[in-house]
This record gives sequence, structure tokens and C-alpha cells, in this order.
Amino acid sequence: MQLSFSTSLLPELRSFDDIASRIAMAGFDGIEWRIHPHYHIAPLEIVKKAPELRAVSEAHGLKIPCLAGYLYWNQLHEIELMLEGARIMGCPRVRLAGFEYDETRTYAEVYDAALESMAKVIPLLKASGVAAVIETHFGTIHASAHGAHQLVRHFDPAQVGVIMDGSNLCVEGRENWKLMIEVLGPYLQHVHVRNTRWYTDESGAWKWHWAALDGGLVPWKEVFSLLKARGYSGFATSENMWGVPKQTTGYIGEVGPYMGGSTHARNIEERLLDIKFMRSIS
Repeated sequence: MQLSFSTSLLPELRSFDDIASRIAMAGFDGIEWRIHPHYHIAPLEIVKKAPELRAVSEAHGLKIPCLAGYLYWNQLHEIELMLEGARIMGCPRVRLAGFEYDETRTYAEVYDAALESMAKVIPLLKASGVAAVIETHFGTIHASAHGAHQLVRHFDPAQVGVIMDGSNLCVEGRENWKLMIEVLGPYLQHVHVRNTRWYTDESGAWKWHWAALDGGLVPWKEVFSLLKARGYSGFATSENMWGVPKQTTGYIGEVGPYMGGSTHARNIEERLLDIKFMRSIS
């Protein structure tokens, strides 16, 4: 299994070379660039920036296994640009936004609309040779592996896949770890590594926050072992938001001044040192 690092965890940095250099020096095999108007690459600029991103990544020996995008499936023009940027970078897949379930529409309504939106993107995916992936994410109709499979099973895994995010699954959607890997099968194309803890507040209400990789509900050593036994040879990306300074908002449930509600920020070196834990179990 190969290990990569998401630039979502480096909101303070802007220099592409500095970002890639630090990730490579820490010992990661790949880099997952964040595609977002706030940082690091705006979706409308990705085609222009793609040659530079490829060059700087290759200069530091880093592969680009996935782009961390936030586009919705109906943003066809922006998606086309991101796919072209990914193609130029030699990146095989891009993450698109999830299909939210907020109780204003029934599951069937969200599901049907999701399939309709996904079908419209398929021609762009075929033309580019780049796949689009959805993430197991709380608050969506694909919070679980089964929920994600219900969507992607209608499409060729060469075009559509799933990111298994263990931390999100511990917020909503967790099933037996081996079962989830089996259910997703060839659609399991990427893994996000972070962790979650549940706790009770002063009123006794249950709440959750991000946690250290070895300090939450996800048994990452077991999960890595199961992935390897299943023949998974793709990337696992550190997306450990615990203690990352919050410089933007997004659909990640962040609270407090730091993502995950940590009482203090972890510095950049501490975030990159998560490679030690990941290497010890990979």
C-alpha cells in the first residue's frame, strides 16, 4: 500500500514547491492536491496550473493518486476542467461532492436525482480517462459502504469509484470492516486516513470530534491488514484534520478554532509526522 498526504491539512502554505517538498521529505509516496477556491488551486484555474503541479510533484518523487475536489455533479463545466487538469497531471481520479440527505427530500428523491446527475458526467469521464469518486461521508445517502455501493453499482468502476473514509464511517455508516471492503469490491479505489472519538458533553449529550490516528474508533492496523489481504494496492491518504488550523468552512463538521475542536493547533511538522504511524501499520 502506498501512502499520500492531503494538502487540505496545510492551509497556511501557498507555495506548491514548499508543500510538495515538505510532504516528500516526511516520507510520503504521493500528494493529494486540494482543489478549492480558498486553497490550494481554484477549479477554474486547474488546467492552467496543472503542468506546474505535475512538474513540482514529479520533482519531489510524489505521485498524484487523487484530487480533493468539492464540485457538485451538476457543475459540468467545472468538472470538465478538473478532469482535464487531472489528465495533464497524470492523476487517475478526482473526488466530487456527496449527495446530501437533510430530510427535506426523501431518500428515493435524493437517490434518483443522484443517479441522474452521475449519468450526465459519465461521458466526460470516458473522454478524459479519469474516474470520479464519492466518499463515505456522514450526512449523505452514501454514509455507509452499502449506501455508496447502491449508487456506484450502476456504473463501470473504470469511471466511478468510492473513497473509504474510516473516520466518517465512525460518525455515521460504520459496518463490519471486512464486510465493507468486500461490498465495495472494485469500486474501493482510495482510502482516507483519520480518526474519530465520541464523548459526552456537560449535559450528557453524545457528540464527536476528530482524534489522533491511533486514538479513536477506527482500528487502522486492522483495516490496513484487511485491505492488504483483499489485494488493495492503492493509496491511503492522511486527511487527519485533528488540530489543523481552520481557515475555511466545509462539509466536514468542524468546530472550534481548529478542525475537530482540538484545544490547540498541531504544527506542520506534527501533522506530517503522522507518516510514522501509517508506516508502522502498512
